[in-house]
Amino acid sequence: MNSEEWYSDYKIHHLEFCRMKRVVCCGTHKPFTMRSQAMYIILIMSILSTIMIIVTVLLFYDKGNPFTKNNIHSMQNQNHTSMLNNVRLHRQSSESIRAHCLRDKSYASVSMQQRILVTGGAGFLGMHTTMRLLKLGHSVIVFDSMNSCYSTDLKHKRVEKMRTAGAIIVHGNVCDGGVLREILRTYRIDRVIHLAAQAGVRYSLEAPLEYIESNVKCFVVLCEALARLNMTSNHLVYASSSSVYGLNTKFPFAESDTVINPASLYAVTKASDELIARAYFDLHQLKSIGLRFFTVYGPWGRPDMAYYSFVHNIMNNISIPVYNNGQSMRDFTFIDDVVDGIISSLFIEIASSEIINIGNNKGVKLMDFVTIIERNVGKSAHIEYKAMAKGDVPLTYANIEKAKCMLAYNPITTIDEGISKFVKWFVAEDGSSYMYPKNVSKKPNMWQQQKKPFLPSILQSTSKI
Repeated sequence: MNSEEWYSDYKIHHLEFCRMKRVVCCGTHKPFTMRSQAMYIILIMSILSTIMIIVTVLLFYDKGNPFTKNNIHSMQNQNHTSMLNNVRLHRQSSESIRAHCLRDKSYASVSMQQRILVTGGAGFLGMHTTMRLLKLGHSVIVFDSMNSCYSTDLKHKRVEKMRTAGAIIVHGNVCDGGVLREILRTYRIDRVIHLAAQAGVRYSLEAPLEYIESNVKCFVVLCEALARLNMTSNHLVYASSSSVYGLNTKFPFAESDTVINPASLYAVTKASDELIARAYFDLHQLKSIGLRFFTVYGPWGRPDMAYYSFVHNIMNNISIPVYNNGQSMRDFTFIDDVVDGIISSLFIEIASSEIINIGNNKGVKLMDFVTIIERNVGKSAHIEYKAMAKGDVPLTYANIEKAKCMLAYNPITTIDEGISKFVKWFVAEDGSSYMYPKNVSKKPNMWQQQKKPFLPSILQSTSKI
């Protein structure tokens, strides 16, 4: 049998098999079987019924349907008007709350004296926060390692000012868990403000491990101490930084923005703290507020900050380095406004871990900033333009709507007013004397000058968590 005969025989048997099974046979022109025709008719009727239902809805249900185009447009207008009204009411409410807080200095939710631990209390933020808390009638324990990242003479001056005002001063490192736990227990601490950190972007390029130690490890030690001592009823307030926004290009920076483009290791350590705080809430219900500070400046500030060195250099006829060829912008925030935000965040009620921007919501061009300093110093600057420095970012600009809502935060100090106050302090306190490394530790150790030693057994402790 050749191939043609074989195929013809196969086709005959195949067609007979298809007839017996009452199916449509591939390769033939047989019409549908009776079952197939019935199914086809049912399908057509279903499609026609669906079309009739749709037409009925379009013709007779349009006016009552809330999702028609016209009605949706009307709803959008109503929602927009309602949203604007809510914003106006919220702003009025925030201003009213803030006015009340500033009037009676009670910050609403606190009706009794609190025992508050301020880590990094000998620092710029720490000193101003401590002085405000003391003025409000709280007991403050200042805990600081007095490291020499900048002039310890300046830190000693701050310590002297705080001790005179009534603060208790403790010399030690937050990373020493044994000392930290003993302080928390001995003084029956109610609340903690964690401001101890290795600050500054550029130094993180030179000493990265110091930043990991001070900013990450010590923060874990603190959180672990609070968790082990069951001190979770009141939330922790800690310093984060606007640096976490890194190379983000969406402005102004909002707390909901992603922070996965850091420009420096310093930024990485602060972003890590925020994640650690979230983990300790999930694991131990330790609530916290991380405050992202934006370029804080003012009297008693850090000599390594640009505004400080600019004033010193202009007064002494030294050229000032202006990076990014003067095109950068910064959201400068005066220290008094920042302290308002810190104190308010300490006494609000929260349900988990929060992140809040503390800025001024006003970007200032670097060259305008230099002009303001020149005007207050009374001399012109000798400018040396430079390219963008490593780890630097071109712009910082804070969205502070969340701070306004949660803290009734409202920064009121203009850059002109703030720089004027700083220059007056700089002249009165001889700010230039704190500029150079030779002034790091000229004076005797003030910790040893205390008349009554503070818990000597604690200071000898070397135990770790």
